[in-house]
Amino acid sequence: MTKYNFPQILKNWNIDFKKIREDIKICGSPERAQFRTVIEDKNNNLYILEKIYNDNFERKKEIAKILDFLKNNKFSQINTYLKNIKGDFLTLIPESIPIQSSCRRAPKIKHQDEYWQLQNFIKGKELKRPEYVFDDWRGEESANFLIKLKEKSKDISFLNSKNVFSLKNYIFKIENGIKEKNPEIFLQIKEIIKYLEYSFFQIYEKLRESF
Repeated sequence: MTKYNFPQILKNWNIDFKKIREDIKICGSPERAQFRTVIEDKNNNLYILEKIYNDNFERKKEIAKILDFLKNNKFSQINTYLKNIKGDFLTLIPESIPIQSSCRRAPKIKHQDEYWQLQNFIKGKELKRPEYVFDDWRGEESANFLIKLKEKSKDISFLNSKNVFSLKNYIFKIENGIKEKNPEIFLQIKEIIKYLEYSFFQIYEKLRESF
């Protein structure tokens, strides 16, 4: 399936690797990780193992600390990342990559650091799109979650307030990626992007970042 040595990687959490669960689909956006998969250990526990982008290291470390703070503050709906045997949320795994050369000598080896994180797998549910956005109960549950989140997070002292997620920038990033790699799909969503730019984004700029 991949080039990764999963038994070796999971030793950093004292977990005995059993197998990859290719039959299990991970809900949520795949863009947040360079690679991710569900793994099963020899005790039949399931985990999500993620390889993160190196340039996203600091942000991922901060997110892991925030989730841990919320869990310790009795926020039961939080699924934290697991600390490794060194007590860290992010695990460094050095990787050696052969570099092809035009000469007949043996290929050179490039050493590159990889960062991994692990959390317990929680089974998700496939949403009925777009019908789910009209479910009243989802709005109520989301509001209750946000109210509780505000209460449980008020004493976080290490949060970097400059790292505010921008939905607008995220959409532009996805748009540029589609335009570059799948131009035929971009043509199909071009009108949707135009609507977002001239309608939704005008409203979005006026929304509060917190409450």
